[in-house]
This record gives sequence, C-alpha cells and structure tokens, in this order.
Amino acid sequence: MSPSFGIYPRERNAACRVRDIRRPVWEAPLRGRLARMRDRVSLGKIVPDLMTDLTTEERAWVLRNLIVPQISVAPGVWDWQSVPAPRAGVLLLTGLLAHRVTIAGQLGADLLGPNHVVQPWHSEPKVAQLVDHYEWRALAPTTFAVLDREYMAAVARIPALAPSLAAISIDHSSMAACQMAILAQPHMEDRLLMLFWHFAERWGKVTPAGVEVSLPGLTQTILAEAIAAGRQSVNRAMTLLRALDLLQGEHGTWLLHSDASSARMALQQHRAHDTAA
Repeated sequence: MSPSFGIYPRERNAACRVRDIRRPVWEAPLRGRLARMRDRVSLGKIVPDLMTDLTTEERAWVLRNLIVPQISVAPGVWDWQSVPAPRAGVLLLTGLLAHRVTIAGQLGADLLGPNHVVQPWHSEPKVAQLVDHYEWRALAPTTFAVLDREYMAAVARIPALAPSLAAISIDHSSMAACQMAILAQPHMEDRLLMLFWHFAERWGKVTPAGVEVSLPGLTQTILAEAIAAGRQSVNRAMTLLRALDLLQGEHGTWLLHSDASSARMALQQHRAHDTAA
C-alpha cells in the first residue's frame, strides 16, 4: 500500500524528504519551528529571574529554546484582543502601561512597568457590571513578550518555571496593596511622595545625586488618577515637594533625594512649622 493511503498519511517536502504528519505540530522541536518566525525573543535572556531556581542544564535549555513572540505598542489605547492566542499572559519588557477604570464617574489608574504580567482577557469580565469604562493604555512605546504555547510547553518540561513567573505576578499584588495604603494618606503631598518611592523601589536606579526613576509618559493627569486626586492638587503637591528638594525632574525622569523615611519626616516637620506659624 502506498504511504499516502494509510490512516496517517505522509507527505513530501520540497527537499524530497518524507515527513510524517502524524506528529502534532506542538510536538515539533521548539527551536526549528520558532526560528522561522519574526519578532521573537529569548525569554531567559530578557528575564533572567525566571531561571533563578533552574539547574545549569535547564538554564541552557531555556536560553536556547524558550523563544516567545514580542509585540510593540505605540502610546495610546492598547488593543489587547489582538494578542495572538493561546496565551498564558503577556510580560511587560519596556515602557509603561496604565490600567484605567471608571466607576460612578470616578477614574482610577493602576500603573504597570517592566516585569509585570497581565492577563486582561481574564480580569475584565469579572468587573463588567461594576465598571462604567476601562482601558489599557500605553503611556510610552511599550513592548511585551507573549507567554504563548511555547512558554506553556516549556513549563511542562521544566515545572520550576511556573513558580518563577508566579513570583513576578505576586510582586504586583504586593504593589497593589501598597498603593491602597498610599491612598489612605490624608495629605496629597504624602501620597505623591510615597507613590514615587513606591515606583523607585521597583524601577529606580541609585545615582550619586539620588534615586532616579525613569517613567516615560507619566503625566500629572495619570499621577492624579493613581492617587485619587485632582490635577490641581497634584500640581500643588509637586510644587511643595520641589520646594523642599524632595523630588526633582519632569518629562518622565524624576530624581528622589534623601531616603523615604527622611523625606516623610521632612514633610511632617514642614507641616508642624506651618501649624506653629
């Protein structure tokens, strides 16, 4: 019987080598299939923390084989539905993303940066009846790595990858809890200062002049949404922080002086002085 009439047919490729197509496409060697695709990156190289708990052999395999799609988004509303499926999530590589939500006419924003994992296709339906409007907005040119079928196949091969990714996601949960505590502060200047130190702990870089936080696209409007304040209140708080030399900068690059505890003490002393006067 000719091979072409079997239950599992066979076909010839351009090089005249017989290829068995019984093998599901997802079982094909990762490297050979991915090398033909564009805009792909090595997840192990760009997020080395994912390999923290791996053996030397596993790290080498991840660096060679775990190649995932990379997508770029221009500033503006992000159409997350365009992310190719299947996907376990998208991992922010560069840029800044704001998840903006409107409830009863009040708008709030959650800011996410590099190493955050987001799954908008899972989170949105759970709040659909409460939320008037929501959007995911790139505040600057932003790139993502899509945690697609290749990532899921890699986790099946190397289970230790899963808790490493979960650790990044859990970090965002702790950041959200800190932001709730920041919103509970009664003074706007405290909220703003704490928010910047909150950013500094995640994305700051220590320099001789202080801690530098580079967040392109972060405007006073977005800051107001992040701390539940009006734009004019943010402007007044920013002016005070600059006058006290606790915060300097603009256009997405900010410099924090001293340390968080000393900065908070300086604000308290300033208010005490004003009260006494």
